[in-house]
Amino acid sequence: MTQPFFTNDAIVLGLLIIVLALVFVTSHSKASGWKKFYRYVPPLLLCYFLPALMAWPLGLISPQWYDLDKLRDFLQAGVAPTLSDQAGWKAMKQLILDNNIGQEALKPFIVKSQLYFVASRYLLPASLV
Repeated sequence: MTQPFFTNDAIVLGLLIIVLALVFVTSHSKASGWKKFYRYVPPLLLCYFLPALMAWPLGLISPQWYDLDKLRDFLQAGVAPTLSDQAGWKAMKQLILDNNIGQEALKPFIVKSQLYFVASRYLLPASLV
């Protein structure tokens, strides 16, 4: 659960809106290249596929991640006092695995996005009216 590039929910929502807008605009384009493309690739598939690409291989967005600064402080206070202040996720992950630190000890350092909650509670009902 490495920290994504964008952690602000407003920025993530903006990115998702831009991606979906581009899919819908290009799917209704009169250009022959887009017509050929969308003959084989359904736009609805891209609406699911492109945000998934932004999450997994690109690491731009994520539903949850570790707060690396707080996790680093926790590890420096306990099992690795010599851990560098510039240590990244890979070094911390290796320390966690080497010292058998359980998920319960790491739960306080998990940060969760509230974007799904906002979208499902506010945007979805508003779009149904």
